[in-house]
Amino acid sequence: MTIVKEHRAELEDYLCFLWKILFDVNQDLVEKEFNKKIKEILRIENYIDKSENKIIQLNFNSNAPTAVLLSGIGDSRQGEKMRNILSRMRVSKPELWYLCGKNKGYFSYAQNISEIMQGLNVASIAQETFKIECMNCIKVDLGEWSKIDECNDTIFSEKCVED
Repeated sequence: MTIVKEHRAELEDYLCFLWKILFDVNQDLVEKEFNKKIKEILRIENYIDKSENKIIQLNFNSNAPTAVLLSGIGDSRQGEKMRNILSRMRVSKPELWYLCGKNKGYFSYAQNISEIMQGLNVASIAQETFKIECMNCIKVDLGEWSKIDECNDTIFSEKCVED
């Protein structure tokens, strides 16, 4: 329980991003009646990879790479925090990290986290490489929840909207 208290803000941010993405992925259901089938589709368990037991790995659709949603790392000691995250992610090697912050682009599990790999695209990600989505395009602050973020055009697309 102490861990939850110490990291409450990070956990809340994590949940905000997760639910905002799930709402966007299922926005076409808003106009339909919430019947039993739709309630089943909206269950969070349908988006979590049950074969992975060391991290919470996500599957939004069958065409998406293996992904993990991480809480933001804040403004202080980002390098140290990234090194710690990388050491934990090396075990499962998800191809895509959804991680708030200034880090974005392609990286290798075998090299320094600060060295971006140039010339890669999401269609050719190898097992030893991963992409970080900075999440700046998903708006979860006060007054932004009513805005539809169009995940297919942002975090699910090959190119970052900020580039």
